[in-house]
Amino acid sequence: MGELEVEKHVYYILSVEKNKDSFESVEIEHLRINGAYWGLTTLDLLGKIGAVDSEVVVSWVLKWQHESGGFGGNIGHTDLKIGRLGARPSGHLGCLGPA
Repeated sequence: MGELEVEKHVYYILSVEKNKDSFESVEIEHLRINGAYWGLTTLDLLGKIGAVDSEVVVSWVLKWQHESGGFGGNIGHTDLKIGRLGARPSGHLGCLGPA
């Protein structure tokens, strides 16, 4: 079995966020916070969390927070459990920044 091509994985993860106009992206926009969590977790496991700007990630996640303190699955979405489960760890991972 070959070596893991880390840079190709990093490129793909970063490109997913930039492709917001695709049909697939629009269809799953309510799950964006969970996608952020899994993408950031993968970058961290690959030792590439520094590929994202931590300030941008944290401010992006905080835009999803409601007055109640809960988080929606995306900006403008209602506060549901699915948003809360992804928002807190995503915000934490965004704070990690480069090692």
